[in-house]
Amino acid sequence: MIINDSLSILTALKNLWPKNKISQKSQCELIDAQKIIEFMWVGIFIYVGINGNEKADEAVFLATNNLTNNTIDKIGIIQ
Repeated sequence: MIINDSLSILTALKNLWPKNKISQKSQCELIDAQKIIEFMWVGIFIYVGINGNEKADEAVFLATNNLTNNTIDKIGIIQ
């Protein structure tokens, strides 16, 4: 199960013909995993106090504020 607080990401992954290359690559990786993967959208406050998510939030904040690092090299899939 992939739990996400971004409804736009989940909507993009649901789209059969996404225009975004990251969404296309993500769909291919999910299909290649050959697993049943459930997606769940949750409100943002459900993550408060979860150490791993707070570290992820910090990494996103640092990455989005670093103008020299604006690319994504690989999207990992947790199995």
